[in-house]
Amino acid sequence: MTIKRKLQLSGGVTAIVLVALSIVVYVLVSAIKEKAEHVKGESLPFVLAANDMKFQVCQVQQFYSDVGATREEDGLKEADEAAEKFLKTVLKFKEMYKNENDNKALARIEQIEKDFAAYRQEGKTMAETYVKHGTEAGNKVMEGFDIKASKIAGLVEELVKEQDGEARDMIGQIYDSSTNTLVLTLVFSSVAIGVTVVLGMWILSKIMGSLMED
Repeated sequence: MTIKRKLQLSGGVTAIVLVALSIVVYVLVSAIKEKAEHVKGESLPFVLAANDMKFQVCQVQQFYSDVGATREEDGLKEADEAAEKFLKTVLKFKEMYKNENDNKALARIEQIEKDFAAYRQEGKTMAETYVKHGTEAGNKVMEGFDIKASKIAGLVEELVKEQDGEARDMIGQIYDSSTNTLVLTLVFSSVAIGVTVVLGMWILSKIMGSLMED
């Protein structure tokens, strides 16, 4: 084999390793980008949305309870505003689940919507009862309201945990993919350097051998 041919072989092997490295890195980085976009566009926003639903449930309970305690009906409007915020977020979840064809999750969010409507109506009834009929009558209605409040709070808490878990899982996948990309880059780079050094030394020994023969 001529020296020219040996140099071509060395360069070719190194090029093949580097091309393979580039392809692998491109595939891995594309996967990382896709997961990062999912976290940015869906996971984190819906974690915040679920937590806002949890907050609005508490707000509705607080406003209706305030009306019962103070007999001031301004709290009814504030409760309605909090309820509408809750329902707007529910619509976002329903849209997401429909786009994902996740019928199980869709059925669950529809159940949450239904239970929230009952909870809201019970709270309104309780507040109005306190205002119109007094403490004793209001206290009786409050028992049912508290039961519905616990139920809706539990359902929303499950949703919060699910969304939080999904976000954490996606972030974990991004971390793992980033680590794998780094490791593979180091491995392929080491192989390329090793092959280049070995072939270089081999070619150099052949050249030296040829010179000594001459």
